[in-house]
Amino acid sequence: MPKIKTANDPLRSHYEAIANQVLRHSQWSEIRSNLIRSGMRLSKQNVAKYAKFRQLAPRKHITLLQREAYQEFINQYGSRPDFLGVELIEIVQQLYPPIKNRPTQIRKRFYAVGLKCDRSSIYSFQDACKAVASCLLYTPKEWK
Repeated sequence: MPKIKTANDPLRSHYEAIANQVLRHSQWSEIRSNLIRSGMRLSKQNVAKYAKFRQLAPRKHITLLQREAYQEFINQYGSRPDFLGVELIEIVQQLYPPIKNRPTQIRKRFYAVGLKCDRSSIYSFQDACKAVASCLLYTPKEWK
């Protein structure tokens, strides 16, 4: 059965254009509720960010803790052009305590976004953002 648009919602249209897919009403309702639960306002800018995030990790949802940790990273380190691997790992561990004692998970999260996890490597700000976002997506088993 083909997916049919049932509402004329500009935010939904914006999401569909960025994600390059047509959503069912139930899918759009779930996306809206995930945005609200994570503390994001319903705006075109936030919908675009969420659509790009879902392309990076289609089966993950953003929690308020993860969003705040990522925003804290952007606010504190947004002016830095690059990061040493050791610094970036320490920053991730400070921002998101659930991954603190899990070096294997940190390495896996770096590889998930196509980056080598090396303490002596130098990462650009864009690569650091990808790595931090990927590490923040880690959910410990005890949370599931």
